[in-house]
Amino acid sequence: MKKLAVALLMGAMVCSLSACGSKETATTGTDASVETEGAAEAGNVLVMATNAEFPPYEYYEGGEIVGIDADIARAIAEDMGMELQIEDMAFDSVIAAIQSGKADFGAAGMTVTKDRLASVNFSDTYAKAKQVIIVKEGSDIQSADDLTGKTVGVQLGTTGDLLADEI
Repeated sequence: MKKLAVALLMGAMVCSLSACGSKETATTGTDASVETEGAAEAGNVLVMATNAEFPPYEYYEGGEIVGIDADIARAIAEDMGMELQIEDMAFDSVIAAIQSGKADFGAAGMTVTKDRLASVNFSDTYAKAKQVIIVKEGSDIQSADDLTGKTVGVQLGTTGDLLADEI
């Protein structure tokens, strides 16, 4: 419970660092948009950019985006007296959405890097990730050095993408 409270506080810090935008539509967790009566005009919509393909942090369940980051964002929006609008997009579009003002903040299992810090602010880290190489059982690939000359599959814009480029 203490970790959740700390995560919520850190998420609130992220929100306080970005201006709350006003949007004309809100999503219901699906690709469909619906009118938000008065909320956009009053500046009461908090827009979160995410890539809902990273359970348990953000994913679809019954047509709604759920998960740890979505729960934190909903609690922050509620605490701020705002309506949360979650925009699902390609992972490598999350920062661009924040920079362009299409989203107020992003929550997408994103690792802090120097390049990303030059573009956006981050909350304190509330989850630690580790990059690994996944291969078939019995593979002769034992380390990153063994990937030279091989084709590697990664999600664009992720830390895995950045590390694969280095290899």
